[in-house]
Amino acid sequence: MKRRSIFFALAVSLFIGCVEKEKTGKENFSEFLKAYSDKLSIEYDVDYRIKFFDYDDTTKLKAHCILIKSEKDSLFGGYIWYSRKDSLNNFTKYYDLSDLYYIDHNKKEVTRFDLEKNPPSSITGMVDGEVININFLNPQKLKKAATDSSNVISYSKENDIEKIQIRVKDDPPVINQSLELIIDSSNNHILRKTYQAELDNLIQYNQWDLYNIQFNTSTAKDLENRFQALTKQYIFKDFKPRTEEETAPLKNGSKVPKFKGEYFPQRKELFKSTDLKDKIVLFDFWYRSCQPCVQTIPQLNRLHQKYKDQNIKIIGLNPFDNDSVSKTKLLDFIKYHKMDYPIVFVDSTTVKKFNVWSYPTLFMTDKNGKIVYSKTGYDENTEKEIDSILKVIQ
Repeated sequence: MKRRSIFFALAVSLFIGCVEKEKTGKENFSEFLKAYSDKLSIEYDVDYRIKFFDYDDTTKLKAHCILIKSEKDSLFGGYIWYSRKDSLNNFTKYYDLSDLYYIDHNKKEVTRFDLEKNPPSSITGMVDGEVININFLNPQKLKKAATDSSNVISYSKENDIEKIQIRVKDDPPVINQSLELIIDSSNNHILRKTYQAELDNLIQYNQWDLYNIQFNTSTAKDLENRFQALTKQYIFKDFKPRTEEETAPLKNGSKVPKFKGEYFPQRKELFKSTDLKDKIVLFDFWYRSCQPCVQTIPQLNRLHQKYKDQNIKIIGLNPFDNDSVSKTKLLDFIKYHKMDYPIVFVDSTTVKKFNVWSYPTLFMTDKNGKIVYSKTGYDENTEKEIDSILKVIQ
């Protein structure tokens, strides 16, 4: 009996020793990242949706993408083929490590962008750049997020489906960032990716749903052949960006244009630039969801407090937030940022008169209505620059 008990105990211990230890969520994710990194190309269809910070509606679209990794490429990490066809769009964007081609199938035109001269925002900007952002060309960003000790990460698994949730450390003014991945561990591919963030009490939400996924079925030569066959009968042209002179704001010494607007939140109270005669004025062209504009507001608030009793006016000129929904949100925005200086809605004609192409754009005029200072974009030294000018012209 004793011998039988010893044999049974030995058998149990051997059985337990043969059972494979279950991997942790972290180990499973590490295996996925390695497999994902080792793959050379991916072709997929995607249902993509995004709700921007400043909009209530969700934008939805479908696209077809082919991404091919290349260590030679420092911009994106590889070749890109991106196609959209719906009631509003029918185009393809093709990046061959040198140039970006925008292929308009309705017009049968191809516009070539030289990315050495033009910023890559022509493919990364707005919605299109987000659609291809499935971390295939840059899986190291996922690894960095997963290994960052300041992030909070949770793992769960049901059969072959893994869920990874990453709560990203706040990076003010953007807070409450979270990333979620749904992964098919049997094939090591992402089925769904979601991202959410908060900015000034506004929420942005992105979701990618991938399907018809194929790995290692496309080469750079395949894309080149496809491009040549597709555009054989198309007209080619080079993109010509606006020159610095064309996009430069009004020069110092220029007379400020005459324009009208509507004060906000006062209803139907008209603003006329001619009412500012004999005053020094700082105009700020801005809008609510422009982050550099928001960063500039504290400096403008301080300037307003310093000079409001010295016949110096600061006026925010807003050409975008004048629809009913935006106006409601703008009331809370103004209160939240403690904007005590006047806000005026202006139209596109006023924007053109000042030749404003980027935001924020600031103009200061002297008592004779001539521009003595202009600046585009956010700069932490803006307040100091304006202080120094005011000492001269007051």
